[in-house]
Amino acid sequence: MDKMQEISAVIEGIAECGNGLLKISETLRRYFNVNAEDEPKKKSPAKKKAEPPKEEIPPVEEQAPTPKEPEYTKEYVRKLLADIANNGQREKVKEIINKHGANSLSAVDPGEYAAIVAEAEVLLNA
Repeated sequence: MDKMQEISAVIEGIAECGNGLLKISETLRRYFNVNAEDEPKKKSPAKKKAEPPKEEIPPVEEQAPTPKEPEYTKEYVRKLLADIANNGQREKVKEIINKHGANSLSAVDPGEYAAIVAEAEVLLNA
């Protein structure tokens, strides 16, 4: 299941990139179509005045990628907490789980996994 979530995230990222490329290509197409209409079909020896484009091209919106919190699985969190508990910090692991409103990991809301992992990593690095 973890691999499926990773694949889904990659596909979503590719789709976002594709949408960005579509916006850029549309902007370029409009720009070059406007400029193609301004050019005369035959070259004339007379000098022409530089005219601004008839249609103003909107600037391309830059979208900063929003950093997404990684999604942790129950199995990953369980393994991490088990490693810490096996290193003699069993009480600290219990405190972390209790702090998130549960008596066991299975009762913890999956939305809390990222916070639990952050706290657990502090214990690992201590």
